[in-house]
Amino acid sequence: MKHTAAALLFATSAMFSVGAQANANVVDGVQMAPSNTERAVPPRGTHRSVVLEMFGNPAIVLTDAENTSDIWDYGTFRVFFVNDEVEFARVW
Repeated sequence: MKHTAAALLFATSAMFSVGAQANANVVDGVQMAPSNTERAVPPRGTHRSVVLEMFGNPAIVLTDAENTSDIWDYGTFRVFFVNDEVEFARVW
């Protein structure tokens, strides 16, 4: 019984620490990309106009032939858009 209670306590504390880590990457509604130095990147679903307000003009814009998706390169990270909303962002 003693070992079962200890195992339950360990499992419960592990669940709470994972949840805390998952929320630690969002600051003021801006998703923080995991890296050696935390960098803000726009979260999924953010409209491109909001990204422009937050980060300014990108250094490079790549567009597909159908004009449905763009990649905005900011030098240290890229933002991938589909139909004017962020699909994902990656830190380089």
